[in-house]
Amino acid sequence: MAHRVRFYTRPGCSLCRRAVPILERLASQGLIEWEAVNIEDDPDLLRQYADRIPVVEVEGRGVLAGRVSEYRLRRLLGGEP
Repeated sequence: MAHRVRFYTRPGCSLCRRAVPILERLASQGLIEWEAVNIEDDPDLLRQYADRIPVVEVEGRGVLAGRVSEYRLRRLLGGEP
């Protein structure tokens, strides 16, 4: 069963652009189902994540912030790196 992942992002975020191919690859392998959330659409999210994006939240827990590592994300998901 795929893990539910929420990806907090905002327009113009270079680290976010680098993370998207990682999320797409994991989704294509059936490890995750993910959605992107633009933090600029919600003032509370903007306050919470403005200096931390991208943030990858797995099953409701924020687990990675800043530079997203495929290796670390796979480890958190319980898959092989």
